[in-house]
Amino acid sequence: MAVGAVMLAVRPHGEQEALTLTTSNGVTHLRWHTGMNDAVMHSGTIVVGDDDCLYVTLSDTGESYLAAVGPDDRVARDGVTHGGVLVAVGEVSTFGRVTPPGEAPAVALERCTGATEWYGIGW
Repeated sequence: MAVGAVMLAVRPHGEQEALTLTTSNGVTHLRWHTGMNDAVMHSGTIVVGDDDCLYVTLSDTGESYLAAVGPDDRVARDGVTHGGVLVAVGEVSTFGRVTPPGEAPAVALERCTGATEWYGIGW
């Protein structure tokens, strides 16, 4: 978990942890804790919306989703740092789609109104 993060959702019951809604450095996003990567490379751009939520817009469809990042990724207004490398807001990047078990907390799409679905990013 990123330093300074505030958890906004509780951990669900069950063997595996699902997605949690987190705010880091003033940016709200989902965080996946375990999941399967689809092993297909996708491209898109991450953005911070007017609602201070992190979104990913896919290059091929133009669709925007509430972004779900990995357990060790650091989120800030200028981008997401993964493995010491900054993926800057507004830059096209390549990633896999991660599907964690369970569902996103309902409050996630209530709080972050720029999308109706979420998308797990795995760099």
